[in-house]
Amino acid sequence: MCLNQLLPQADAIEAIFEDDVRFFDPGSNWSGVTCNLCGEDAESWFFDSMEAASESGFRDLTTTAPCCGGKVDLNRLNYVWQSAFGRFAIEVLNPGVVLLSSEQVETVSRALQSDITEVWAHI
Repeated sequence: MCLNQLLPQADAIEAIFEDDVRFFDPGSNWSGVTCNLCGEDAESWFFDSMEAASESGFRDLTTTAPCCGGKVDLNRLNYVWQSAFGRFAIEVLNPGVVLLSSEQVETVSRALQSDITEVWAHI
């Protein structure tokens, strides 16, 4: 099944292939990030950690969280609006739905033979 069938009201659907890992963020939906170990606000150190990780092309996403001293993975932090690191995305412009159903997520995951992370970006 193709995405056009799952999201017939979408204005556009495009597959994006990146040469390098990038951070897919929620755009103007950004509402912050917390530490996945202790729950403290991580925004004060998040962007510096992102800058450091970008120097390796995001191959190493681990950092020490200043809030609790634990080792964290930037991809596993608690983003208020979901974000993710990757090299592939399917961008759907104005999908015509508020959220994908669990069945739709499973259908896309099966088709791609990979787990997916939904990042709802407001541009």
